[in-house]
Amino acid sequence: MVASKLPLLEELELSCSAYTTEALESIGRHCPLLKSLKLNKRHDIPYVRDGCKLAQRHHHYQVFGSKKSSKGLHDDGDALAIAGTMHCLQKLQIFGNEVTNMGLQAILDGCPRLESLDLRRCYNLKVEGYLELRCLQRIKELRLPDDSTDDYELVSTDEIVYELYRTSYRNRTSI
Repeated sequence: MVASKLPLLEELELSCSAYTTEALESIGRHCPLLKSLKLNKRHDIPYVRDGCKLAQRHHHYQVFGSKKSSKGLHDDGDALAIAGTMHCLQKLQIFGNEVTNMGLQAILDGCPRLESLDLRRCYNLKVEGYLELRCLQRIKELRLPDDSTDDYELVSTDEIVYELYRTSYRNRTSI
């Protein structure tokens, strides 16, 4: 595993869904200094919004691919792996993850140093009541599932197709 060769790693971004829960656990065990983790699961790709131009952005560490999963739409595996092994995390982004309230509770319990939490497009979450209060008290920078993605650095392939269609439609000349 690559993680065993990166014990000083502090920031990691996985922009894919081609990882397993076991891989996340291995990362947590072998990278004890990890402070920032970004998991972007929605088959998103890097880009810069510049009119209609799409340009690649470079990040610290990215892996691209696709995950073959039969677990369905509710999956706390990632959250439990993070909670169980990544106790020094300060920033966590789990964009488009299938995490549920149980997984979020585990993250809050297992990551006591967490200051920034991005849960955008995690539509299995219902952050309300005690869970909402707990997040608001503990997390300085909190992004909830329905928060805007305008400042999100990745775009889904669906959004690219829509933007290209919209642009070509807008640029058509009428007779």
